[in-house]
Amino acid sequence: MHEKYGCVDESPPVLKLKNDPDGDNVLRLKQGDIYQEYMVDIEDKNAEDYLRSLKIAYSQPLPRGCLLNIVEFEVNYTVATPWTSPPYARVTRRVVIEDINECKLDVAQFEKHCPQLLPRCDIEAGAKCENTVGSYTCRCPKYTTGDGFMANLSFHGKAPDGYKGGTGCRDTSKPVISLVGPNPKVFMVCDSTGLTGIIEGGRRGKRDDAIKNERQQHYDSDIKVSCFARRLLRYGSRCDNI
Repeated sequence: MHEKYGCVDESPPVLKLKNDPDGDNVLRLKQGDIYQEYMVDIEDKNAEDYLRSLKIAYSQPLPRGCLLNIVEFEVNYTVATPWTSPPYARVTRRVVIEDINECKLDVAQFEKHCPQLLPRCDIEAGAKCENTVGSYTCRCPKYTTGDGFMANLSFHGKAPDGYKGGTGCRDTSKPVISLVGPNPKVFMVCDSTGLTGIIEGGRRGKRDDAIKNERQQHYDSDIKVSCFARRLLRYGSRCDNI
């Protein structure tokens, strides 16, 4: 018998969390999930319904939509029992938000319900996504500079690791020129000896250098023939390496 409430159950009710498969009062979620309130079961054989009230309190405000950050928070479920000591029954759920690899997300799935987590790396400029704890970053390839992110981005809350305004990846290296083929390169050209066969009437006797030079100077300025043509005309040409 209670002085104020009369005949009441002196033992408080037992609160059991719903959706607690491991029995450790911990709800494990990942970034991109949406928090759902599962409530509690109240076990009390002699329930004083006319005085019972359930209060739910969160240790921090719940985010709207999908969960973006790695955080932990608590949810307290309290039933008032002013005829007991202490005058309430309480159970606490610990909610743990774990990391997700943004670089391996299903784009089609997350574009609909949580696009904030999709990586925004400038892939066309060569940037690659790298997962970090609770976030991700964009890495530019070797010999380039920039933050690796696409331009004109806006983020809800904290920006990803390494974001500096969206500067992409810019090439900072000088081009490298490599020779192809042998070095030095050897070309075959013709050394003209004049129209000896025609001038001398086809005779191939002993020639005087002075006469040959005079004939070359006289004809070379007006007649240009290839080494192959001179062979066909039997001009007596010679091909050398230079």
